[in-house]
Amino acid sequence: MVTPEWWGFRDADVGAGDRIPDLVGPEADRVYPSRRLPRPMQILSRTPYDCAGVPTVAESVYYTTASGAGVFTAGTLRWGCALVNRCEKDLSPVTRTFVHRVTGTLLEEFARGPVGRRHPAKDNIAEMAPSPIHAVSAS
Repeated sequence: MVTPEWWGFRDADVGAGDRIPDLVGPEADRVYPSRRLPRPMQILSRTPYDCAGVPTVAESVYYTTASGAGVFTAGTLRWGCALVNRCEKDLSPVTRTFVHRVTGTLLEEFARGPVGRRHPAKDNIAEMAPSPIHAVSAS
């Protein structure tokens, strides 16, 4: 599931509920709500997946800071290997195109200066209600 209204997805041709095949894995991250969580934080995507037999989710996020910085995390180790098409498994052209387009948009916007001032995160942590439970022992 992606939130297509996020500025970083503007050229990625994605809609609400779209899935990007095989992008999550073999290691992924998610939000664990706590007082130390940077705010505002926007969960951009959420994907269920299985980690060592334990069902969990992977989430990509974007947050901004008072200094004007913007921080993006893809939430999956496969983002980097999709850029150079050297993952442990073949990824579809749909997946590679998505990663290239989003990365291109991010690089263009970050290069223009403090991206957080132009594109502040739209905090949606309460709306997305991430679980505070660490279900996977390695996470």
